[in-house]
Amino acid sequence: MSSDPQEGELLRKEIERLNKIVEALLDRAEEASNAKLTDFGVFQATLSLEDQVRSRTQELEEALLKNEKITRALNQAKMQIEQNEQHLREITSSLGEGLMVLTAEGVINFINRAACQMLGWREEEVLGKNAHDLFHHSYEDGSPRLISTCSQLNVAKTKKSFTSDDDSYWRKDGTNFPIAIVATSLSLQDNTTGVVLAFRDITEVKKERDWLRLMQAAIEHSPISVMITDKKANIIYTNPQVSKTTGYSKEELYGRCTSVFQSGQTSAKDYEQLWKTILSGETWRGELLEHRKDGSRFWEALSIAPVADDHGVIKYFVGVSEDITEKKKIQAILHEISFHDALTGIANRRRFDEYLDLEWRRAKRRGKPLALIMMDVDFFKNYNDKLGHQAGDECLKRIAKVMESNIVRAGDLLARYGGEEFVCILPDTDLAGAKIMAETMRKSVFALNILHPDSIVSKYVTISLGAAVSGPIKDESNAILLHAADEALYRAKSLGRNRVEVVIKEV
Repeated sequence: MSSDPQEGELLRKEIERLNKIVEALLDRAEEASNAKLTDFGVFQATLSLEDQVRSRTQELEEALLKNEKITRALNQAKMQIEQNEQHLREITSSLGEGLMVLTAEGVINFINRAACQMLGWREEEVLGKNAHDLFHHSYEDGSPRLISTCSQLNVAKTKKSFTSDDDSYWRKDGTNFPIAIVATSLSLQDNTTGVVLAFRDITEVKKERDWLRLMQAAIEHSPISVMITDKKANIIYTNPQVSKTTGYSKEELYGRCTSVFQSGQTSAKDYEQLWKTILSGETWRGELLEHRKDGSRFWEALSIAPVADDHGVIKYFVGVSEDITEKKKIQAILHEISFHDALTGIANRRRFDEYLDLEWRRAKRRGKPLALIMMDVDFFKNYNDKLGHQAGDECLKRIAKVMESNIVRAGDLLARYGGEEFVCILPDTDLAGAKIMAETMRKSVFALNILHPDSIVSKYVTISLGAAVSGPIKDESNAILLHAADEALYRAKSLGRNRVEVVIKEV
């Protein structure tokens, strides 16, 4: 039964008309019954018609009552629909995403507040307009985008959803912004197919994404090794430099523990300190001796930093390292060079100072004696003036070489102190031992038979020596030992040179 209000009004009028007919028929029947010549057939027909009219009137009254109920139900449903539509509009307006409903041709049937805010248009300005012409007409570079090839509108034909985070829309003010969009097909009221578009502005996301891509490219092409592990030190990422350094492919390393690189040369205590540092949330920095896939060893300078989640719980570790094997070799060479005399090849003054300080502290700690011998080539200035500096250099080299040949213990050190002066450190050596070593050196130099035309004491090059020995060390400075050995050397020179003098008492 129809629920149209106009039809209900027609029913009322029909009932009124039938009631009038019934009243007329009743009047006619009454007249016929009072007549002398009563036509029973007419009367009977009239009564039958009255019954039919009354029956039809009852049906119409019932239909009218039913129609009124349906009308009330429809009105209530209409109000509910309107409320639901308003609620839906409020929901879509509060969404951060833009929503549009388009026809298959791109005409806008619906647009929410977020979409209007992003696009810079008012709702009344865009409803009924073509969305492609308004927002999607050109690429980012300004080149035209044909509506016939529009992937968003093509959803209406294919019935397949379209998703992209590499698209863009144009605002009313002519500016362009990147969007992430999902387009799905929709059946409209007129049985045609439309499109529902949900999109959001990803300007900041794209900036972050582009930055991450830049960082990824930097890491992938970095000459520094970068490795990421889980909390148990299982490898989950390595950049190409890790493979270049270690010889392992990234496939071989993924899922393996970083212990695969351990050479066994790092103490367990050092690893304990490493883990203690990074598990406390701090960055650990140090140098480790590791080994490659082929078994060869390499030094790496390594920094390991923990990465925590928003709650402060450590999830990953990022290790950044550099192969410093060659740097170590160069440093060792430079270190060696910096501690050696360029002319004679023996230790230089710098090495002597460092070694004397080391042995002084060790002797103090162990309660052992420490002997020091200071030597000076006799009348060396006269030698240089007579024969020239080149001859003098050769003379010093020969003296250094022969004296060094007398050094047999690993802990003893011969050094050039400066010019024609030499010194010798003898750990764990008493005064008698120091005197024997000094005399041996004096004799070995004299035995070279290097002619010295302007020497007062000999026709050959000679040296004078002074020796001193420390007693129980209490002083923090080793200057007292140096002073004593220097005094002994001065006495040797004063007493005629080419001789050994010692400090009789321990200093």
